[in-house]
Amino acid sequence: MESAGLVLDALGRVREMVRGALKDLSPQELLSPPKPHIAWLVWHLSRVQDVNVSGLMERPQLWTVDGWHARFNMPPDPKDYGSGHRHTAAQVAAFTVTDKQLLLDYLDAVFARTTAYLSTVTNDDGLCERSNGYFLDVTL
Repeated sequence: MESAGLVLDALGRVREMVRGALKDLSPQELLSPPKPHIAWLVWHLSRVQDVNVSGLMERPQLWTVDGWHARFNMPPDPKDYGSGHRHTAAQVAAFTVTDKQLLLDYLDAVFARTTAYLSTVTNDDGLCERSNGYFLDVTL
């Protein structure tokens, strides 16, 4: 299997786990302690994937270009993706999105873009050797 296929398989498994985890949660449970709460974690993992894949594609993030920031009532800052050193405890606490469908729709949009991109990548493309400031240089 090509390394892109392994990445896609892993991200697909995460996506399905998120869907299962959110299935029966109430809005209150999405924001319940411990912090960071589940809603923030789902947003964060979607944002990180959007940032990374968009960087590899050398395209604008879905967050800004498709207006997801507005749907989440957040600024269109492409560098705001909840990186551990960029979000304070107060910022995490201020994230109060309880719309499960919105969280899942953004995750699905990012996953669809990821799938489309990774379906074009082979081991010969050097996917894991690129660095645009968001990635570590690693080779599989």
